Amino acid sequence: MDLRSGDMAGARARGPFRRAAGTAIPAGMLTAGYPHLDFFQPCQLAAARTKMSETNKTICLNSLFMDFATEAELELFLKSIDEVWTADLYDRLSAAGLIRHVVSKVWNKDQYRISMVFEYDSREGFEACEKIIATEFGETRRQQMDKFVFKIFNNRGVVLSEFAR
Repeated sequence: MDLRSGDMAGARARGPFRRAAGTAIPAGMLTAGYPHLDFFQPCQLAAARTKMSETNKTICLNSLFMDFATEAELELFLKSIDEVWTADLYDRLSAAGLIRHVVSKVWNKDQYRISMVFEYDSREGFEACEKIIATEFGETRRQQMDKFVFKIFNNRGVVLSEFAR
């Protein structure tokens, strides 16, 4: 397969990420022969859509896992969640670009894990919310958060494809 031209001749496309024959990969996506995505530059996929910033669609997201040592520590966190994530905090985050925040308890692993997903309307919204969160949890609520013991694993990304029913 010729990645530069998108020629799929002889290649086997899998899943929902099939590229139409003759569809070129946008400039800047390949560097020194290695696939490289510059997620914040426009690409053909994004250009074909409505301008995302004019809609209420997710552009950036942060998916994180919080691992607790015991079930009791996880449950203490869940009982305190409304004290931590207040209406005032959500109002400020929403004004800055937060579209959605989901907290879920992971049940299919042999550990005590919470998953949080933050969806943002733009890169700028993500950056503004990160500042608010850093101030809120690093300074303002520092003592309140010190009662929880957990490890955080962050995964940040840009939406390239999505399905919604």
